[in-house]
Amino acid sequence: MPARTLASTLFVLLAVTGSGAAQSPSSARGAALDQSAALGVLSAINTSEIDAGNLALQKQVTGPVREYATRMVKEHGENNRKVALLEPDLAAAPAKAQMAKGQQELATLKALDGAAFAQAYVAAMVKDHTEALRALDAQLIPAASTPAVVTHLQTTRHHVADHLEAAKRLQSGDR
Repeated sequence: MPARTLASTLFVLLAVTGSGAAQSPSSARGAALDQSAALGVLSAINTSEIDAGNLALQKQVTGPVREYATRMVKEHGENNRKVALLEPDLAAAPAKAQMAKGQQELATLKALDGAAFAQAYVAAMVKDHTEALRALDAQLIPAASTPAVVTHLQTTRHHVADHLEAAKRLQSGDR
C-alpha cells in the first residue's frame, strides 16, 4: 500500500507541476498553469478534504480528531464556495488528476475503522496539507493573474498552513 500511495502522489505531483510525458504544449518546459486551471486544482483539493472530513465524521471519530474533521469540512467548504465564484476550470487535467488522487485516498480510508482510521486520517491530513502548500507556492499562486485571485490564494495558503500545523499537533499527540 505505501508504494501505491507513493505512486499516486508522484502522479498527482507530476500532473500539478506540468511535468511528465503527457504534457500539453502549453505546459512544456515547466510553464505555469493558467489561473482557471489553478483554481480547478484548488477546488479539487478542497473537495477531497471535505470528503475525507465527512468520512471521518461518518466513522464517528471522537475528541480532537472529530473537531479537526468538522473544521476541515467547514473551512474547505467555505473556501470552495469562494473558489466557485472565481471561475475554476474543473475539467483541466491537473484538477482531474487531483480529484482522482483524493478519491484514491478516500477509498484507502474507507477500508479502515476505529483508531486505525483516526490515525490514517490524521496522517493523510498532514500529507495532503503539506502537498497543498507546495502546490500553492510552486504553481497555484504563481498562476494567479488577477488581484482577487492572488489575494484569495494567499489567504488560502495561510489557512492551509494553519490546518497543517493543527494536523501535526494531532499526529504528535499535542492538542
